[in-house]
Amino acid sequence: MMNNTTGSYRFDTLHKEYRHQELDRLERKANFFIELEKAKWVKAGLKSGMKALDLGCGAGFTSCEIAKITYPGTVIGVDFSEAMLEKAVEVKKSKGINNLNLELVDVYDLNFPDNYFDFIHARFFFQHLTNPMVAIENIYRVLKPGGIFCVFDIDNDWFTIYPKPESLTKLAQKIAAIQQSQGGDAYVGRKLWSYFSKAGFVKIDTQVEVITSDKFGLKTILNLLSFGSPYYSQYQDLAICAERAKKDTYSLIDVAEAWAGFGIFMVTGCKPDEVLIRI
Repeated sequence: MMNNTTGSYRFDTLHKEYRHQELDRLERKANFFIELEKAKWVKAGLKSGMKALDLGCGAGFTSCEIAKITYPGTVIGVDFSEAMLEKAVEVKKSKGINNLNLELVDVYDLNFPDNYFDFIHARFFFQHLTNPMVAIENIYRVLKPGGIFCVFDIDNDWFTIYPKPESLTKLAQKIAAIQQSQGGDAYVGRKLWSYFSKAGFVKIDTQVEVITSDKFGLKTILNLLSFGSPYYSQYQDLAICAERAKKDTYSLIDVAEAWAGFGIFMVTGCKPDEVLIRI
């Protein structure tokens, strides 16, 4: 998603077998959230003809959906993983998208002109940033006056499951510690409003969409979890812990009273238009 020295998601370090598993998980996750996300984009102001930027575009699943809405406008999907971008090229071709460009770009060094984009999107991206304020200041710079910035992300305190296996609790603690040690933040959701505000955005709107097993089923919820898979290649002991946690957690599918839910933070803001800047 970004320079491997400055973020906590490092797809290019994954062993081959883990890469396939991770790509499958990311596609499953993208498909699950896409209708919710599209509704949020359109409500925020995304429309045909806009020039959009998708930060940390990964395999390009979401970038392609943004491109469909903005057509004939142009979308640029950026990532700092060459392997991810190779997959994104495949996804783009398979979907017949011709208004999406894919580039190897670091969010801390956005090589775009000032006031360039109408809409900028970042999905499950800020949780991995070592310097979120530096990133958001760069985003603010390349966004046009009146332009829209839209973020979807997590906050680990908004995940709960009952009954909660002890193995899952221990795994979650290990994952959060690893992510933090690599500069990430598993609790970024609650901080997004302040980041937007400090950067100068206005009309900031924060919503939390609660996803529960009541509506989607426990298995569907569990299938969205990574169980720390992005870190298995770096921490073999984590993979062992994860197998135990997976077994214990998936066994809850057969427990009648089991329940799970989590919240997704959705934050939008606008760069002040030229009239407001003069004031």
